[in-house]
Amino acid sequence: MRRNIFFSLILFLLLLPACGVDSVQVRGLVTEVQTGPDGALTAFVVQTKDKGQVGVLLTGDTFAAPSGSGSWTGSEMQAEFQAELLPDVSISAVCLPSKKKLTAQDGQEIAAYEADHVSINGRLNRGAAALADGTALDVLEDNNPVADRTYLLPGGAELLWVRGPSGPEHCYVGGLESFDDLSARAREKVSAWYEDRGPLFDEAAELEKAVTDAEGAAAKSREELAEVERQVTSAETANASYTRLQSEIAVARLWLDKEKQLPVAREQKSAAAQRVLELGEEIEDIEKEITEARTELATEQAKTVGREELQAQVDGAEAEIGALQELARGAAMKLGGLKAQAEQAEKKLAEAAELQGQVNALAGKAAGYEELKKAFSQDGIPHNIIRSIIPIFEATATNILGQMSQGRMSVEFVTEKVLKSNAKKEVTTLDIIINDSDTGRLPYMSRSGGERVKAALSVILALSEIKSSKAGVQLGFLFIDEPPFLDGPGVQAYCDALEAIQQRYGSLKVMAITHDPAMKSRFPQSVDVVKTAEGSKVIYE
Repeated sequence: MRRNIFFSLILFLLLLPACGVDSVQVRGLVTEVQTGPDGALTAFVVQTKDKGQVGVLLTGDTFAAPSGSGSWTGSEMQAEFQAELLPDVSISAVCLPSKKKLTAQDGQEIAAYEADHVSINGRLNRGAAALADGTALDVLEDNNPVADRTYLLPGGAELLWVRGPSGPEHCYVGGLESFDDLSARAREKVSAWYEDRGPLFDEAAELEKAVTDAEGAAAKSREELAEVERQVTSAETANASYTRLQSEIAVARLWLDKEKQLPVAREQKSAAAQRVLELGEEIEDIEKEITEARTELATEQAKTVGREELQAQVDGAEAEIGALQELARGAAMKLGGLKAQAEQAEKKLAEAAELQGQVNALAGKAAGYEELKKAFSQDGIPHNIIRSIIPIFEATATNILGQMSQGRMSVEFVTEKVLKSNAKKEVTTLDIIINDSDTGRLPYMSRSGGERVKAALSVILALSEIKSSKAGVQLGFLFIDEPPFLDGPGVQAYCDALEAIQQRYGSLKVMAITHDPAMKSRFPQSVDVVKTAEGSKVIYE
């Protein structure tokens, strides 16, 4: 049962990317378990590598798989799963993409997701091993039959992965006598040979080697970090240049505003120049008048008649001359300032034109990126391609499955469903429904092993048929490994499905790999690979 569940989960995960369904994968160690008032499991907290602490919420639709094997009812499986779910247990879950909140025992609110599938993968044993220098290591042991294990440093870094030994017990080879069929004396000799041979490697030495490799990798990582920091510094410099450029653009825009005032300034400059010329002529006339007045003054002084009045006239004339000279100097200074402003404005206008060209180029690139963003959004090209291929995909898979089941079964893909927590909200999903004229409409996971094998093959072949038709080629060969963990009826259903496939594609050659004699007997031709003391031999039948 556990292996069947594992195979189904793997198939479901492989189909998800092909159909464009969003989901959230949560993998890591359990740090906290929460139950309801009735003691039933409601949620748990997982420490992941990439998302930190993540909450997993369990609902009535959640499929929870314990690590043990056996045939359980739904309540028995739930109870077994809850009993095994403890801190430091390794889990993997496929969750709906809608993010929710979960309050941990310490009061912190963390992101959480509703689980669709959850399975227990193993358990972390802290301080279960040690290096030669006494450094304690944690050991993460998997639940698979060969008991794989991973050695971790105290900080959680993975040091070494070791696959557990297998054989000779419960090993079977098609066409040969299995280990369990040997006599007791023969089994003792085979086991003694394995015992004398010993492990293929020294696990402690491999651990020490892994430590050395990790230290070398750490040194390389530090060098890469230094390079990244250098690049970050370069990026910060570029950002500073960009900020400076923005400031210059702002200043240039001010000069663009002043450019609009330039015609008025030019008119003022022309008027000021004309006024300076007029003042110059007036000064010349005044100087002539002064000369004449002085001449007259001298004459009058000589006559000593009206001297005081003449002196007053001379003083008034000199004061007027000083005022006019002051006006002339002010007009000259103003004219020089206007000339400098005009030259500066023309320079800034040239710079502003260059910056405006750069701004226009960047705006064009930004518009292109915005178009690409829209094209590859949720309503863009990939989503529309997936939406258009689903009906063809469903029809092709149903056609193949109907041929396998004599027209009894069909495939249905449900791409949208209404949330139980919010009846007004629809979410994108992928539920695979198998319709049967005898048993009705049931989800994929609720079907028997043989029915699931047929459905899985129909979906995989439908994908291959659609891809080959798009590419303009025909299916010539089908290489397929035996699906593990099938019982006797499941093997027969699997072979029936392969025969139906060969009938559908007349020119298709089917090559299936198997260790099951019953499955081998269903094929008219076979190639046996046998391991002998001289090496592997191939037998054609």
